Amino acid sequence: MSAEERQEQAEQRLDREGEQLAQDLEATARELGRRLHEGTDVRAIAKKHRAELAAVGAACAGTAAIALTWGTYRALTREERRRHEIGEALLRMARHPQRVARPRGLGLGTGLLTLGALAAIVYVPVKRWIANVLGPRIRRESAPSRLTG
Repeated sequence: MSAEERQEQAEQRLDREGEQLAQDLEATARELGRRLHEGTDVRAIAKKHRAELAAVGAACAGTAAIALTWGTYRALTREERRRHEIGEALLRMARHPQRVARPRGLGLGTGLLTLGALAAIVYVPVKRWIANVLGPRIRRESAPSRLTG
């Protein structure tokens, strides 16, 4: 077998491999195209998942109906609830008159003390962060340049 025959056989083998690769690539492209069409065809997806979509739709409709019913009930009974709450408040005032003038929530002193403690707790980590992150940058920028003297 001469060198030319071996060269010709190698070329034929490479041609066959190239054709096979082209066919494989074409088949892969067709499959990807089919999957793309299948994945973006909303109508086909809806037909395929009809039961799930019906269940989700029914759940959404049921949730909306319950929310609407509850909101309507709350709106219709608002005055009755308000009268009941005012009556309860008046009874509490009559039973415990010493609690009537008690301020609600934190007083000004407690609020300022809490704010000061929070500032002290946050100050140290923030100061360290600034020193670690911005410190090297500030030192580099403020250092005198060797070129300017």
